[in-house]
Amino acid sequence: MADTVNAYLERMLPELEDLEKWGLFTRSEIKEVVRRRREFEYQLKRPSRIRDDFLRYVDYETKLESLRRLRKKVVVRDLNAAGKRWSGHMSDGASAIRIISIYKRAVARFGSDMSLWLKFLEYCRKHSPKQMRRVLARALQLHPNIPGLWMYAASWDFEHNLDVSAARALMQRGLRMCPHSEDLWLEYFRMELSYAQKLKSRMLVLGIESEEIDAGKEQRESDLSVKLAWVIFKNAIVAVSSSARFRQRFVEVLDRFALVKSTIANEIYASMTRDFSKDENCWDWKGKYKFQTTSSWKDAVKVYEEAVGVVSSARMYELYAKFLEGLLDSGDERVPESLLELYDRGEEVCASINFLEGHVRLLTRNGFLDRARALTEQFCNGPLRSSSRLWVLRLTLEIQHGGLQMADISKLFLKALQFVQASEGKDIWKMALEYFSGMDTYLDIILRHLETALGVKGGGQELGAVAWSAVSWFLHFDGVEKARQLYNRFLVLPGPSLYLFKRCIGLEADRGALGDQEAVKCMRRLFDAALEIYGREDVGIWLDYCALEKKVGNASNASTVYFRAKKTLSDPSLFIQRHQLLFA
Repeated sequence: MADTVNAYLERMLPELEDLEKWGLFTRSEIKEVVRRRREFEYQLKRPSRIRDDFLRYVDYETKLESLRRLRKKVVVRDLNAAGKRWSGHMSDGASAIRIISIYKRAVARFGSDMSLWLKFLEYCRKHSPKQMRRVLARALQLHPNIPGLWMYAASWDFEHNLDVSAARALMQRGLRMCPHSEDLWLEYFRMELSYAQKLKSRMLVLGIESEEIDAGKEQRESDLSVKLAWVIFKNAIVAVSSSARFRQRFVEVLDRFALVKSTIANEIYASMTRDFSKDENCWDWKGKYKFQTTSSWKDAVKVYEEAVGVVSSARMYELYAKFLEGLLDSGDERVPESLLELYDRGEEVCASINFLEGHVRLLTRNGFLDRARALTEQFCNGPLRSSSRLWVLRLTLEIQHGGLQMADISKLFLKALQFVQASEGKDIWKMALEYFSGMDTYLDIILRHLETALGVKGGGQELGAVAWSAVSWFLHFDGVEKARQLYNRFLVLPGPSLYLFKRCIGLEADRGALGDQEAVKCMRRLFDAALEIYGREDVGIWLDYCALEKKVGNASNASTVYFRAKKTLSDPSLFIQRHQLLFA
């Protein structure tokens, strides 16, 4: 290893002598450079070398070259002042050669690392174009299934070497290797259109009319590129036939090339209509795209009207309505009229909560409150009556605009809770608790109903969260004693949720931190009650109990809890392991 490193360093001597001769580096600086290079070379020779060893070496050499260039500018300026000139020297190209050598060794070692290849290619692109083609060829040989690499290589030939034929050949080879790559198809399509547009632009700059050169080379090449772009699209939709979004991206690419007049856009639209006539998202994109390109919402509405005629689904009506909703602030009075007409027309077809919410928002916005209330009442007696969002919408309308008595509001809440599943009714429960706060009679009705639900349906995460909302509300407004009374009412019911136990324990922990003398006793009672139900499976609750006893300084109780856990848990191994980590 030492002989190899020394031989490599000896080859640097002419370069180092050149640096010292022209005053770019002092002798002591050159010694430091040699020392650092020796360290890097030894790192690259060791068996356990890693990718970052190579990159650190490259970084050092890059910074060293930047310093050399700065100092060279000073030397060149002094030479020019003396009437002399700087001619090519050995040190001018040595850095690039060395860095390329480092990269070659890096990719030989870590050939599967694409980020390393890309760094190498970028360096060659900036500092050594002659090496670029060889490095690209090697990278493509090792990674033929990476579309981005083919795109990079074709872009190099097209934009740097101005070799359209070579770029086409690379794209075609890439598509043979990666026939299902959407990005590769799109990039080939973009490249052909870009070439056609460049030729068109050149003809315009030169003031040449296309009629004057019908047989000319440039016109033929431009037409050929447009035809090739069309062929690319046809082949692309065969290779990737199931994606409407893929075809939309072709249109978006085509929009960037205004000078290229062709019928490709119409053909793409036709293919989308033919192959995705039942795709709501495809129709939605076409409508929005029409609005974007024409700035006429009426033209977009024509597309959406065609869409609901072909795909009369709830989703299609929702997308149509969402588009018109986005135009409500445009100031055009015809937009809300069109939207209201759509809602009325789609009411029977589109039994969707999203569609209904939009309809109610529009009616409320325009002051049709009675119609909005009647509409929500109608749907609450229909197929959507189990929707929590629907009942929240109706309750909000009735509370804000209905003028109902408290007793009627209470009955409406209970009716909502009757139809909505417990797992989905959290928002209704919270709304009821908030609305009836301070009204003990109606609040007690809601709490009794909640107790019934907890007792019949078991705890569960959802109802446990609702119960905790009630407890925390009482804690905030009526104090800790009322909160304790309420959570005790909930926890004696069958199957209280572990979530509710933990939140109540957390409440008592907060009270203990504030100096409440009863908090620790309450926490112990809560832990014991929770462990009666969840003690065989839940390791966390046992660890929390141990942590409590450790915190209050009762070693005897902590030991008792530890042995209870080992005896009770169906598999105590995890508990023992975590206990040792936490309390050893």
